[in-house]
Amino acid sequence: MEVSVNEELFDEFQNYLAGEIVACVHRGLEELKLPRQKLEDIINTIAFNVCCAMDSSTIMEHNGERVLPVLTFAESAGFERVVSSGSTSFMHEYIHGITEEHLNSAA
Repeated sequence: MEVSVNEELFDEFQNYLAGEIVACVHRGLEELKLPRQKLEDIINTIAFNVCCAMDSSTIMEHNGERVLPVLTFAESAGFERVVSSGSTSFMHEYIHGITEEHLNSAA
């Protein structure tokens, strides 16, 4: 497997993944019929925290050692090549805007 550093493609993929996380959280909460602002707040909180864990923004330890997730994306179903940013991801920074856009399009 080859690792390719491509910040532009990586950013496109991480934005898409963040959008899918927001959509999944939204689907899980829909049946509660919450007011729009409450729904947005809850989606933001859950998606932001999930993305922080994936982005290495949440400090995590396992057996006394720091755990640092490093997100990559397969360029194709064959996994011959994966795309990296050359660092950790930063999806959590996009969550609030993605949630607002998602809820506006779902209305």
